[in-house]
Amino acid sequence: MFDPEYNVQMIICTNKLYKKALWDTIRFPIGKIQEDEFTTYKLIYKAKTIVYTDLKMYYYLQRSDSITGTGKMSRKNLQVFDAFSERATFFEKEGLKELSARSNQQSLNRMIVTYQKASAAPDNDKTILQALKKKFDATYCSYKTKSLLSTKDRVKNGLFSISPTLFRVFHNLIAK
Repeated sequence: MFDPEYNVQMIICTNKLYKKALWDTIRFPIGKIQEDEFTTYKLIYKAKTIVYTDLKMYYYLQRSDSITGTGKMSRKNLQVFDAFSERATFFEKEGLKELSARSNQQSLNRMIVTYQKASAAPDNDKTILQALKKKFDATYCSYKTKSLLSTKDRVKNGLFSISPTLFRVFHNLIAK
């Protein structure tokens, strides 16, 4: 679920076959986009057996007007961070502290990337950037003491929390 090479394959729900019983207590949330982020980890956790194949047997059409195709940022795009928070809490309650910490860090990483992309867009909405930064700060403050963040992640998250602009400058310097 957290391996960058397989992350998309693990999260999207359309490339899997499920036993009907898995859906007895799990439902997609109503009114949310990226609803797979709210459900797939629960299905994987609940499954007794999982089989993986790298055979290409499913073809996915990505429309240019879809939420992933437009690249346009809206407040609804921030819902994915609620899913990450729910997932971290789920793993924490199940006693899976490392998975909870990895989910927390994935959320923080994605917030940074989302913020950087949205701020670079010519038509960016400052209120969305402010909401995203506020969500990042709240998430970071609530997780930095109880999660298993590495020193590198603490520095990265702390720098972004202080100043996204300073983070971008520092990140660009290191990338060279």
